[in-house]
Amino acid sequence: MIVLSESLKVYGVPYKNPLDVPIEDVHGSSLQHLNAYPKAVMKQKLETYQKFIFVRDPFVRLISAYKDKFQSPNQIFYEMVGMYMLKKFGNVSNLPASVEQAHAQGIVPSFNNFVQYILSLLAGNDTEIDEHWRQTVHLCHPCAINYDFIGKMETIEEDAAHLLRILRVDNIVDFKPWTRSKTEQNAIKTWFSNITIEWRRKLYDVYKADFKLFGYENHDTLDDPNPENFT
Repeated sequence: MIVLSESLKVYGVPYKNPLDVPIEDVHGSSLQHLNAYPKAVMKQKLETYQKFIFVRDPFVRLISAYKDKFQSPNQIFYEMVGMYMLKKFGNVSNLPASVEQAHAQGIVPSFNNFVQYILSLLAGNDTEIDEHWRQTVHLCHPCAINYDFIGKMETIEEDAAHLLRILRVDNIVDFKPWTRSKTEQNAIKTWFSNITIEWRRKLYDVYKADFKLFGYENHDTLDDPNPENFT
């Protein structure tokens, strides 16, 4: 959307390749959320605009959120969630105020801690779930919005190219091929190897609507104690 809107430029020239946009500019862009508009404008946009979303395997999305917000030093999320997770589920007290200090001392929330945290939110019927791990059905409301196109991150090259042709902007936006790392391809097997079967089941139930609605089959090995089979 940033590229299509030409709202960000480098040396006066709009970005053409989405991968060239600095991550800090992505999150700090001037694009408005739909709910920022008056209801009449929202209705008009929903009725006349091309609407699309890109989705991702819910478990891989969780892994990505954990790696970005907690495994990598992030002061904001350390204060918002990380410190709570460490105290509540990691049995760590006397935490440093700085995430850099915490990481230097090897004090980092584990992925298990993160899974426990998410399950605790749902157990307490917490409605204030961060958008980075909130269910996609609650973020994008696909049952209320008639999307024209739903793409997947797993097939983003093909899906993005197809979408750009549909929008007739394939001559404007240059979406270059990119290589998915082996770590990401095997993310579920690697990261969930230490997650108990009980937690896998509960976590699947949390994101069940996402799995089913967007065509992600139930992981057949949710009940398999052998992590090598968990793919």
